[in-house]
Amino acid sequence: MPQNTAIDLQNHLMEALERLNDDELMSDPEVAKKEIKRASAISTVARVAVQNEAIIVRAETIKREFRTGGKEENVPLLTGGNEAEK
Repeated sequence: MPQNTAIDLQNHLMEALERLNDDELMSDPEVAKKEIKRASAISTVARVAVQNEAIIVRAETIKREFRTGGKEENVPLLTGGNEAEK
């Protein structure tokens, strides 16, 4: 499974923007309609990916806040269960 990075996401978004800004490509109404739909889908997926990453960062922040004396308290994981049980 590929491990995409934030830079990969940025590149996909910029490629979609470049296609939308391509006058030659967008001159055909059918192609333009497809590109707009594709760009919308890419934007939606990107938004969810960014939101998911923000949740992961927040969860890590909360987990670190619960650390005491080098040991972690039983902090629920997003996937279920407790960190101490793993």
